[in-house]
Amino acid sequence: MRPFVFLALAATVTACGGGGAPAIPPAINSFSASPTDAVTGHRVTLSWSVSGATSLIISGIGSVSGTHEDVNPTADTDYLLTASNSGGSVTAHAQVTVYPPPVVWFAPFPFNTTPDPGVVDFFSLFNANAPWPVAASHIQVFKLYEQVMSFPDASLNTLFADLRRRHIALALEFGPLLVGTCGGGIEGFRGDRGLQTAQRIRDLGGALQYVAFDEPYYFGALYDGPNACRYTPDQVVQNAMQSVNALRSVFPDLVVGDIEVVPAVGVTPDWLDQYQQWLDAWTRITGSPLAFLHVDVPIDGDWRGGVEAMRHAVQGRNLLFGVIYVGEGNSDAEWVASAEQFASDYENKGGTVPDQKIFQSWIHYPTHALPETDPTTFTYAIDRYFRTRTQLTLEPPGSSLQGQLLTAGAGAPVTGAAIDVTATPLFGTGQLDTFASTGTVPTGTQTVTFGARVNLECAGSGPSDLTLSDFTLDAGATGALTADFTNQLVDWGTWGTADTVAINGNLLHVALTSSEYFGLNHVPQPFAAEGAAYQLRIRAALAPGSSGNGCLIAVFQNATGEISRQSLFLQPQPIALGAPPTANDGTFAQGLSAAPTVDYGLWALYPGSATLWPSAAFARVAQSPLVSVATMALPAATAGKAYSAPLTASGGRAPYLWVGSGLPPGLALLSAGSVAGTPTTKGTYSVNAIVIDDATPSGVAQRQWSLTVQ
Repeated sequence: MRPFVFLALAATVTACGGGGAPAIPPAINSFSASPTDAVTGHRVTLSWSVSGATSLIISGIGSVSGTHEDVNPTADTDYLLTASNSGGSVTAHAQVTVYPPPVVWFAPFPFNTTPDPGVVDFFSLFNANAPWPVAASHIQVFKLYEQVMSFPDASLNTLFADLRRRHIALALEFGPLLVGTCGGGIEGFRGDRGLQTAQRIRDLGGALQYVAFDEPYYFGALYDGPNACRYTPDQVVQNAMQSVNALRSVFPDLVVGDIEVVPAVGVTPDWLDQYQQWLDAWTRITGSPLAFLHVDVPIDGDWRGGVEAMRHAVQGRNLLFGVIYVGEGNSDAEWVASAEQFASDYENKGGTVPDQKIFQSWIHYPTHALPETDPTTFTYAIDRYFRTRTQLTLEPPGSSLQGQLLTAGAGAPVTGAAIDVTATPLFGTGQLDTFASTGTVPTGTQTVTFGARVNLECAGSGPSDLTLSDFTLDAGATGALTADFTNQLVDWGTWGTADTVAINGNLLHVALTSSEYFGLNHVPQPFAAEGAAYQLRIRAALAPGSSGNGCLIAVFQNATGEISRQSLFLQPQPIALGAPPTANDGTFAQGLSAAPTVDYGLWALYPGSATLWPSAAFARVAQSPLVSVATMALPAATAGKAYSAPLTASGGRAPYLWVGSGLPPGLALLSAGSVAGTPTTKGTYSVNAIVIDDATPSGVAQRQWSLTVQ
């Protein structure tokens, strides 16, 4: 939106000796602000061209000189420039619209085509009286996909005007990489449309404040499929900057950040190191860091350790860390419930409230954003997130568990609330457990395939020792499917590098190291039950002291392939101990006589209500130690000579991930646990190391060493 300049002339005429010509007032040729739409605290440049003035004053600033002045407005501001001389004064206005800091983002997937409709009422969000006033009041950034190029002009005009009216900034999720000899048909490679997209946004009245890269490093460097580029970090930066420069030729103050898949397990074991090299390469080559990094998390897997390690790596570089809150399921209701559960799990079970929260959807569900009063819509999910926060506190457990439920901030007791108390073994027990989940059979389902994955596409990586018993998909009166190993591996297919794949009676035993992988599929079974509610039950056991590092799956398919899948992560299953109600002062108590005899984690969970946000508290009841850094010192290094120092940790739950800061130039702290490289500069450095284990919640330990480079 172009700034407007309003000139108001007020001349004072004077005469000398009765016959002199009146003095001529000054002239303001131009007065403008750039940008006219800015984020709180960001720099805005006021520029002017004035002739004949002896005094220049800008409201809120005071006297100025020259041709420009930088300001940092925190609210909408109408700047008034007054130019004066002995002949009088003239004025001009330049208005700046200021948007709040980008904490909460909203990115519904716009209507596409059947069978992937996206949000069918997408453009209804921008009607004057659209029924989402509460949700809209929480949003600071609205993110568009690249479909912006296919939207009608009138629709975009309305969208941009409504966002500006609401003071919601505009972002674009954009694949910045340019296709060359590689990259064709790969996500993240759409940079050739950058300039055209920016120009269209500008020409239709939009002001683009943010670009969120669409996983350029994952697809430009880590991805190893057809047309893969396998770029170095520097090559990804240099390629992506071509698109950034094109976008900034239209919107010079564009803020640039990134989205990446985290954890990127199954692609390369050093994914965390690679991402850190990418962040550092961007800063080194461009001269300034990315503004933020948003993580796209596979929510049906073991993501906590990897996400926590990435958070430390990102925030340790003074970048804003964001989590994309997305759901899954086979209906709008399932998607909304899943998205709410994921946000609650991340923030309550060992994560932290991220710097930025991104409410996003893509393709299948939800199909409706409005109204926010409907429990199956996207804006309803946003309202649920902003319920009043609660806080659970626990006393150190003895023969019983005692705690209290309060509202956060005010500290008011929450009475009559049922608190779910569970005990989860920290490691496998060797006993068969039932892994279960519920859902709705997706439309179009013709067959279902049962299976298992270890150290493959499920997030999580490490040694595993498990036993599989049987699979059941029960849709009640509509029918049920089962599969087991009574007939050995008849109708089953396996692949991978596992050390052990053996049938013991009617059980399948699988054991493998962290560097190996295993896949299992049953032959597809016919299942005509679309729309029916189901329960998926799979019986399996984790060997004593072992971790799962994989998932059990049921894949729903039509004639052409997969529609969706239900995944159950392999981890020790919780044991329900009780659901005591809170008293008038918010306190509760639960006996622990039914708790396991092995090391376990004790969870108290408040599921929330129509007005209150869920909360959780954790206590560790274990003889085994917490994770700690065992390395006490680092050996000295020599400038110009290769250096490698292993790091060790103990306790907690392996595998471990390491991140660090303060290293000498040329050295890196590798996520597998070593300091390596060739130092280039002599000196004494204070190295900070953080190790994150694979527990829930993640165990974190820190240590600082002095490292001398001679």
